[in-house]
Amino acid sequence: MNWGPASLAGVGIVHEPAKLYQAMHKYLADAGVTGVKVDCQAGVGLVPRQGGGPASALASHTALEESVAEHFPGNHLINCMCHSTENFYRYKWSAIARACDDFYPRDPASHTSHIGNAAYNSLFLGVLVHPDWDMFQSKHPAAQLHAVARAASGSAVYVSDKPGEHDFALLRRLVLPDGTVLRPLLPGLPTADILFNDPMCDGNTLLKVWNVNHVSALVGVFNVQGASWDRSLRRFHIHDDAPSALWTRVRPADVWAFRRGSRGAPTGHQGFVLWQSVQLKLNHAAGPTDHILVRLSPGGSELVTVVPVMAFDGVRFAAIGLCELFNPGAAVTSCELEPHNGTRKVVVGLRGYGAFRCYCNRRPKQCELNSVNTDHIYDEEAEVMEVAIPRQAVGGTSSLAVTF
Repeated sequence: MNWGPASLAGVGIVHEPAKLYQAMHKYLADAGVTGVKVDCQAGVGLVPRQGGGPASALASHTALEESVAEHFPGNHLINCMCHSTENFYRYKWSAIARACDDFYPRDPASHTSHIGNAAYNSLFLGVLVHPDWDMFQSKHPAAQLHAVARAASGSAVYVSDKPGEHDFALLRRLVLPDGTVLRPLLPGLPTADILFNDPMCDGNTLLKVWNVNHVSALVGVFNVQGASWDRSLRRFHIHDDAPSALWTRVRPADVWAFRRGSRGAPTGHQGFVLWQSVQLKLNHAAGPTDHILVRLSPGGSELVTVVPVMAFDGVRFAAIGLCELFNPGAAVTSCELEPHNGTRKVVVGLRGYGAFRCYCNRRPKQCELNSVNTDHIYDEEAEVMEVAIPRQAVGGTSSLAVTF
């Protein structure tokens, strides 16, 4: 065992990892640190040691998770460089693992590749862990691309901005003023129609990433052509410095739950509305396979929220969400039809605050926010209603009742 390359180079591992983590994490917690990202975990299994690398990896990760549970309540741990078998199957309490390389702010070749790699890696990692898509910088040439990707990814949102260098307008489209992040429910995954395409190198394919919210779903679209990881050069490499603008079709059926015959397919609904968060456009689809066209320049991005339309008594209704966010549908926790004194009332559960929008083909008779009448704006031509949702004192939740 002493002839292993790591051992020959003088690399070793601690004999009592619990003491190391306990001392380190206590120091960090006392200094105000609230969580840790632990890198290079797979290196432990490569260091020769009596008992074998897998046994060392188990001891190290057990000590890590026990220390995090004591010093960082809420299980605030991101596992990183941890994808060897002896590490991947040792997660007992932690559930977050990086799905991509680092965000390199000064390496233009890495910015689009980062998104493509994270999406396809999540296809494999997402069945065992919740993939993490790493940090980004909000004041950066690729900031919007990365912000839209984080909104679709389902991963944590965190930035590595230099102090004083922030794009607050961009961050407000991801995070509420109180720091709350409204995320989709699953790891973001490539859509079925591009699983065997190469959206970084083939010159033809836009990357599409689907995810779901409580009531709606979303499809993120990204033009990440032109750069990729080069195995011979061992670095990210721009192989096309002028990739083309590309078109793609976005359909409700891009979301697995909205495919015909799926167990999650909506019942009692008639069609879908599709809201584009970058272009701020509302579109309609009569069925799961109807589509809209999305065109993106190199490095461009779009997020399409897909909402099933409720239909009753000639009324059509779809709760889009807080449209100032890239993922507005994450704010909608429920949408139910209730009878009310001979009329029909749609009750929408909401998290967060801001401008709530919904599609409805008729002007509502009344809107109530938490059982109190509230003003609303109705656009007859667009068939869109907007209600200002103020910040709520308790839990940031509210109930909006719309009567027709």
